Amino acid sequence: WRSYPLDGDLPGSEAVRRNEVVVVPSRDELVRRYPELAGSSPGDRSLVCIPVSLGEQRLGVISLGFPRERDFDSSQLRFLTAIADTCAQALDRSSALDRATAATEKLSFLARASSELSASLDYRATLTRLTELVVPGLADWCAVQVIEDGALRTLAVAHTDPRAHLQQVKL
Repeated sequence: WRSYPLDGDLPGSEAVRRNEVVVVPSRDELVRRYPELAGSSPGDRSLVCIPVSLGEQRLGVISLGFPRERDFDSSQLRFLTAIADTCAQALDRSSALDRATAATEKLSFLARASSELSASLDYRATLTRLTELVVPGLADWCAVQVIEDGALRTLAVAHTDPRAHLQQVKL
């Protein structure tokens, strides 16, 4: 159950597709509604699947199994939904932080690159420093070639592994 299809005939999939809480109060109900799960657990059980979503954006599902047949009242379902909503908000904040961090890193790189590009009129030295900025922040290796006398000439190369750097220069 590490992964299963959203279009599957499963309670978690249904909760996500419909963006609604799915309550299965007994094993008999589970087998009737989701035949694929017949024999999946011994004894009587109940199950609640709560979609984790932000409005109409579905992020996942929280599935809770209980060891006996059970009915859930509206206050219990509101509590479980509040837990799922809190998880959705935490995922959203984490994603927003990741996006903000990536944007900050890009801006920082652009600032450093701009500074390097304007630091010297010696373009060979400037391009060498630029390749050193690119590696390892953006890439494993970077090479800069310019057209001179009708051929591409390598002016600067940087690599995360200095031995690989030497092999590429020989090419």
